[in-house]
Amino acid sequence: MPRVTPTKEELADAYAEIEPQWNEIMRTAKRSLRPIMKLDRLAQKHAICQLTAIWIRTVYPDDDEMALALSDAFREQVNINLTASRGGIN
Repeated sequence: MPRVTPTKEELADAYAEIEPQWNEIMRTAKRSLRPIMKLDRLAQKHAICQLTAIWIRTVYPDDDEMALALSDAFREQVNINLTASRGGIN
């Protein structure tokens, strides 16, 4: 399966690109999640999984291998964000 996880250099470039928009990204994410937060925990998990799957399928509509690779990269980034948030970094 191909890797879609960026190299350290690509990651630094990506962060540099989104850093000026970080506050707007966080506000938009929180606004988007408000309806989901009204659901019970199991329904929240399912809604987020569905949202993620739909987004990944729009990125790679005809390439199952790349869709799965992006899913793996997504999971890896979530783990990084969770680890960072424990240390107060975000």
